[in-house]
Amino acid sequence: MLILVLLETSYLEIMTKSFLLIACTIFLEVLPWSFFSETLRPPLVPEKPPFTVMIDPAGDARNPGRVIDDTYERSLTMQCAEELKQLLETEPHRCRVILTRFAGEAVEPFQNITFANRLGVNLYISLNFFQQTTETPSLYWYTLLYDPATDFAVKKGPGLELLPYDQAYKLSLAQTKQYGALAYAYCSESSKTYHVQCTPPMAIPYKPLVGIMAPALGIEIGILHKNQGKLLAPLIAQAIKAIATS
Repeated sequence: MLILVLLETSYLEIMTKSFLLIACTIFLEVLPWSFFSETLRPPLVPEKPPFTVMIDPAGDARNPGRVIDDTYERSLTMQCAEELKQLLETEPHRCRVILTRFAGEAVEPFQNITFANRLGVNLYISLNFFQQTTETPSLYWYTLLYDPATDFAVKKGPGLELLPYDQAYKLSLAQTKQYGALAYAYCSESSKTYHVQCTPPMAIPYKPLVGIMAPALGIEIGILHKNQGKLLAPLIAQAIKAIATS
């Protein structure tokens, strides 16, 4: 009986080793040797992160904004922001879009500043509407600037620097100016298609952009009727995509 057990154990070991040998042979024949070689393996190309846009629709649950027709600015900016988000998050040149608020939400002081700076967004947009008396909609672009004679002369040193929050815009001042020029160039070229009057970017002390470190643009849209605002969303979306691909 002891002899039979030993023979059975030996037979199982032989079969197991044979199976492992066959499996290894098949594995080595199927996979190329470059699979094991770091020098021959093709390098992994990291995927480019999406261009992130934060849109701040003016107004909130506590601040209705300006009166336009029979509604408030906060409703129109929210509708336009949602339309922009949908357009920007589609191909080609898809962007990642973050809205600073939802309908019915109240925004706390410094909430948007903290939100944008922690996320490290690529572009910050302040979206605003006002009612005008002319039929043709107006589109204004703004950048934050206090003193054109000295703001651009500031040079960032190699060491750690502490800036007050109202000077944070200086970190991306040149890029903001470039983005504003690109947005205006695209909108002015398409102004006849969308029947809108575009104005070159104006650099002023624009409060909605104070404290933002990323390139930041303010948009003021003048409309006669409340339904005109949403019609300009495709134009603004294409302008932002032009910035994202620059």
